[in-house]
Amino acid sequence: MRNQIVEKTPTHKGLTAGKIAEIIKAISAETGIVVKQEVQRRFLYDPDKTWRVHLEVTYQGKLAVLRIENMKLEIDEESIREKFRAAASGLNVRPPYTYAFAAFNDAKGYAWSIDELVEGHALFLPEADPAFAVQQFIPFYKELRSASLRPFWPAENVDAEAFSVAQLAGWMKLAQERNPDTLERHAKILGRLSERIVIGMKKQLLSFQHAHLAGSDVRVTPQDDYVVFANEFWSWRQPGYSLVFPIWNQWLALDDACRTHEHVQEITNTWLEAIERELVPHAIASTACVETMLLNRIFGSLILDLPAQLHRHSKESVAALEEALIREAEQLMTM
Repeated sequence: MRNQIVEKTPTHKGLTAGKIAEIIKAISAETGIVVKQEVQRRFLYDPDKTWRVHLEVTYQGKLAVLRIENMKLEIDEESIREKFRAAASGLNVRPPYTYAFAAFNDAKGYAWSIDELVEGHALFLPEADPAFAVQQFIPFYKELRSASLRPFWPAENVDAEAFSVAQLAGWMKLAQERNPDTLERHAKILGRLSERIVIGMKKQLLSFQHAHLAGSDVRVTPQDDYVVFANEFWSWRQPGYSLVFPIWNQWLALDDACRTHEHVQEITNTWLEAIERELVPHAIASTACVETMLLNRIFGSLILDLPAQLHRHSKESVAALEEALIREAEQLMTM
């Protein structure tokens, strides 16, 4: 079982400004919070698909964060956080503290929680130098893995090969609805990528992991605790998936002047070298699985992530990164 967030994109009704104001008013009346400012929105590929909003508030005399979401999750985040806290007992990694929450209410159409306002700094920003980013990430990942070795729920009755086939098919279905021209244009490379991904996952088992480890999804507190956000993404995924997510995040964050294969390659090579040096010898990662999941991320980027960037990047910028990622895929497929 896992939260199927991306899969809900076609039918999801995004939060509007009016609905957000209505929800805030109701929660304020119930809890006494006072909203100071909006902090962040999360949306599904385009800005009118907002499904989560974070706001800085005051609650019982202290600063806090109000999280509002209008998507009913298969596993509510607070129950995941509770399991995470138990699995991470004695470690320096944890989810945010929760002061109050309400699970999704079908009649109201939303869930909410009031969380600690985490002091500290992001693990790294996606625009960071890749050498710095991976240097920050590796110690954190080792700590988080200790918690993930105690899964929060049983494994899915499927292997990594079958999971990958279903995942790629789901992305293709969504892209057909959103970007049919992109699918047609990339048909040849997508076919080759699909074949390599499925072959690379043969005889592999899914592993339990946090599947959304962007550098900005982790904060380091003054007490050197790692506080992990986006906990709705804990799930059983292909081995190596969580390790390539921050690499993919750095690819997509390249600014217009750096959307070249040389810059993409620098990010990839910097991360792969560190993974091979710091994780592979301790059986924490497999180079072959990581490389397969890099191809997996390129597959999804070509048909979903890059078209979504047209909301904030020029066609020329998106085309440049598209070409750079195709070249990176070609190189990875020769390794």
